[in-house]
Amino acid sequence: MGFDVQLNLLDTGSVERGLPHPLVLIHGIGGSADDWESQIPFFSSHCRVIVPDLPGCGRSPKTGRYTIPAFANDVWATLDRLGVAEANLVGHSMGGAVALQMAVDAPHRVPRLIIADTLASFEIDSTKKFALYWYRLLAVKLLGPAWLSRAVAMKLFPEPEHADTRQRVADRNALNDKEVYLKTIRSIRGWTVMDRLERLSMPTLVLAADQDYFPVSDVQVLTDALPQARLEVFKGAHHHLPLECSERFNQVVLAFLLDNDIPTT
Repeated sequence: MGFDVQLNLLDTGSVERGLPHPLVLIHGIGGSADDWESQIPFFSSHCRVIVPDLPGCGRSPKTGRYTIPAFANDVWATLDRLGVAEANLVGHSMGGAVALQMAVDAPHRVPRLIIADTLASFEIDSTKKFALYWYRLLAVKLLGPAWLSRAVAMKLFPEPEHADTRQRVADRNALNDKEVYLKTIRSIRGWTVMDRLERLSMPTLVLAADQDYFPVSDVQVLTDALPQARLEVFKGAHHHLPLECSERFNQVVLAFLLDNDIPTT
């Protein structure tokens, strides 16, 4: 694919355990493969699970290529290196955008697509999105990743029962490289694949939190633009469904992968 990058990754489980395709878990901005701590042991008992650190994140090298198309290309290149022709994709937040980009770039390689807490466009088309963008950018630039990490963790996991998760996420995201974060958030501004969603004919599951940074109505627009998509809304949840609602998240995703009825709350 024109650029060779060795992403750090976890490769566990086996396709012999039930599901016929590997499952690729893609984290969001400021995160790492560790964000899938509740999914890795669960899904590795059902299939092969591949969890990369995106470039500049976790233990992956800095590449200077911090755009969503570049991230998608890097993950596909990693799967090619592993000999994986087809894979089900699960993406969270910016990782959902990466999964969408991977799917529009190579739809024949994605049997099923799952995206959570994300949109198909990072265009700044509202006052709220404008404020969120500049808040994140200026917070990291002026106060640093550790400050933003603590603030975001409080927003994502506000309930007392999530205190341990909140602290773990705050601690590990505090290790983010400042320049990588700044370059990433600047480069992804304006990204969109809204005009290419019609080519995604694979079954798609869209997961949304009704207390997210953006309204469910925006996620409904994304869902409606996908030929074979269904939307599942998690009431009372925030912007990190894989960790905040891990048990239900896992059960809903597994049911979708098995083509079973999605369990109700």
